[in-house]
Amino acid sequence: MYWDENGNRRSEVIEDDQEFVLPANSIAFVTLKPVFRLPTYLALRFNLRITHVYQGILLGTGPLVDPGFHGQLSLPLHNLTTNNYIFRGGEGVIWVELTKIVHPATARARALRGGEDLEERRGQLFPLPKSKLDLDVAGYLRKADPNHPIRSSVPTLIREADKRVAEANAVAKNARDIAERLQLVGIIGSVLALVAVIVGAVSVYLAVHTILDALSTRVDAVESRIDSIGRTSPSPSQSPVVSPILPSHSP
Repeated sequence: MYWDENGNRRSEVIEDDQEFVLPANSIAFVTLKPVFRLPTYLALRFNLRITHVYQGILLGTGPLVDPGFHGQLSLPLHNLTTNNYIFRGGEGVIWVELTKIVHPATARARALRGGEDLEERRGQLFPLPKSKLDLDVAGYLRKADPNHPIRSSVPTLIREADKRVAEANAVAKNARDIAERLQLVGIIGSVLALVAVIVGAVSVYLAVHTILDALSTRVDAVESRIDSIGRTSPSPSQSPVVSPILPSHSP
């Protein structure tokens, strides 16, 4: 049994040789197939097989099973690694250790010892209540927290981090877009300023050229006027040549 990333509870039975994938950063509550019936003088300890320990999988429950326990063992498997691990139905998951403790003598043994226990007893033995016997994994989870899914917080943190990264990327992209627009506006402003300078220079050139044309026209008019005046004015008369009178000499 496990909860998916959307908080929906999933449950499936793993048959022999059937694969079950324990995703990275997840928790799955696995119920073992054997049914344990412990007498009141045996306690059971268990832990993961060494192979699973070196895979980085953690067993998230206490390894002690009380004397007198009846039922199947359910254990939370924590995969806090970045790898997906495959389990197959029928394969061993845990190893167990049985510990013998002091137990009450049977009626026949007491009769042989005059009604006394075979071993000295300290304290009083209380059997497990029936409400704690033959529970399934759903019953344990219901007692643990009936209102919330029990799953790893790592995927939520990863999604939150991805969300923050996406938001940061969006802000950075927006800033780049604004900078590019401002840069484009600056380029357009520079181009407009250059165009204004060019237009002003052209305007000055045209004005000067117009003035020069006007001056040239006036100069031409003045020259024409001067030529006209020169052609219409009378030429000065030539002075008569006076021959000198030579004195006559008598012969």
